[in-house]
Amino acid sequence: MTQFEQFINDVTNDAFLKAVENDSGFISISELDQIIFAHDFYEYAELDTIQEAVEQIEIILEKNNRIVVSPIRNGKVA
Repeated sequence: MTQFEQFINDVTNDAFLKAVENDSGFISISELDQIIFAHDFYEYAELDTIQEAVEQIEIILEKNNRIVVSPIRNGKVA
C-alpha cells in the first residue's frame, strides 16, 4: 500500500469512528479537517496530492452516508 493509499485508509477509518461517536452518525467537515491535519502525511505531501486524497475520502463518506456539510449542533444535524 502506498503512503497515499494509507493516508486515505487511515483518515477514512478515523472519520467513520468519529461519525459513529457522534449522536448524529455523521462527521462534519471541520471534524474531518482535524483528522486530516493530524495525519503525518499531511505535513510533507504536495497540496494537489492532499486535495486528491480528500476528494476520494469525501466520496467514500458520502456513499456511506457519514458526512454532512450542514452544521452539527449538540451532536445532531442542524
